[in-house]
Order: sequence, then C-alpha cells, then structure tokens
Amino acid sequence: MPVRPCRHAALIGLLVATTAAPALAQTGFYRQPAVHEQTLVFSAEGDLWRAAAGGGTAMRLTTHPAQESGPAISPDGRWIAFSANYDAATEAYVMPIDGGAPKRLSFEGGRVSVQGWTPRGEVLYTTDNASGPSWHVVLRAVDPTTLARREVPLADAGQGAYAEDGNLYFVRFGLQRTGDNARGYRGGAMSQLWRWREGEAEATRLAADHAGRPCGAGQHGEHAQTQRGVLRIVRGLGHGLEGQTLQAVAGEDRGGLVESLV
Repeated sequence: MPVRPCRHAALIGLLVATTAAPALAQTGFYRQPAVHEQTLVFSAEGDLWRAAAGGGTAMRLTTHPAQESGPAISPDGRWIAFSANYDAATEAYVMPIDGGAPKRLSFEGGRVSVQGWTPRGEVLYTTDNASGPSWHVVLRAVDPTTLARREVPLADAGQGAYAEDGNLYFVRFGLQRTGDNARGYRGGAMSQLWRWREGEAEATRLAADHAGRPCGAGQHGEHAQTQRGVLRIVRGLGHGLEGQTLQAVAGEDRGGLVESLV
C-alpha cells in the first residue's frame, strides 16, 4: 500500500515499533503500529499481525486476500478495529485481539479510515461519504455492538484521536485533503492541529503560529509536522505552545518515519 497521510495511530507506538521490528524473524515492511500495554499490532503484507511490544515472533491475525490496515486496539485490550476492503469498498471492522471472524461496523460505501476508539467504546473513523467538495471527509463513531452511528460535529476534521483525558485532537485540511504540494505553503488550506472536548461549542486551534505543518494526532497530543524539509514527531503541551520534539528525520529517510505513523 502506498504512503498514506498520517493518521490517528497512537504515535507512542512509533518508538516501540522501531525497536521491535528488528527482533522479528525476518525483515519486512512493517507499518501502522498500535500499542496497548505489552501488545503490539501492526500491518504488513496486507494483513494484521500481533507481537509482544518488547519484540519476538509475530503472529499473523488475518489471511484474507483483501487488504487490512490501520489497526487500533480497544481501551480494554480485547478488540482490534481496522479498515478492510472485503466487499470492494473500504469499511471499518472489528475482531478479537487473538484473531477471529471480523464484524463489519460501517456501511458508508466510500473510503473509510479507522482512527481509533472513543471514550464511550465506539470505533472512530473518517469517511468521504458526505456532502461537500471532493476532498471533504467527516469523523464518525460507531458502537461495535449495536452499530449505532453518530457524526462528530467538527467541520473538515480529517484525522483524529481521543486522549486519555477525553480531549479529541484532530487535524483539519492538509496535503491529504487538498493535494497542494507547494513547499512552504501557508494558505488557508494548510494542515491545522486542533483540540476539542465533547460538549464544547468551539474547538481550540493549537500552535497556530508554528511554521510546521501537522499531520496526525496521538493519544497524548503527539503529531507529525514538516518544517524546512524535516519531518518531526512532536508531543504538544496542550495549550497551543510549542511541544517537545521526540524524533526528527530529514531527506530520504522521511518516508520511513511517515510509514511508521500511518
């Protein structure tokens, strides 16, 4: 699967994934890590795999000819939500952490990308099954038991992740939505990092005066950003202030870092 825009995946899994991958039996293209306590789930070869966060042999969880991607482990560690194109269109699914028959959660008929879980135990995903411009997407949440669906009331939110404190960090606009590849672009469609709590009338934009371009959001406010050709993983301070740089990569190595986030 080609490089996708950064998405929700718990960015804390990045550091675990970069140390765990070499311990596997053979080298490969390991992407989209999701971590819960000592369990690591990731995608490779179009399937989902599970391994110990500290390394070791990975167990293949799916073998379907279709492509599974974007795993997200439930807060209780019992379930994995993911995206798959079993029935042509990519939709959201869930299955037990130990593997088993997947259950379809969304019926959008359009592109769906699982972002994670909500504090209510719902699966959070984005879809382009919405009215608006061709690049418009919305955030929706679905109960994995009842299939009750609701829309998160945030305009132009293309990626998002709930933090442990209940805040939703999300990204608006950006290259993945507008296709603008101009380096140094600072117009109205540049990516923006925001924070919102359910019940609030308005979301709060974070680091609005920062020169970098954010993409993706993690459980602790981590996000990726580009600035002067360097891709950085930053942990935000939660109040619009410049955060702590966790990792920075320049030049051709940036692609590998992006792939470990999406």
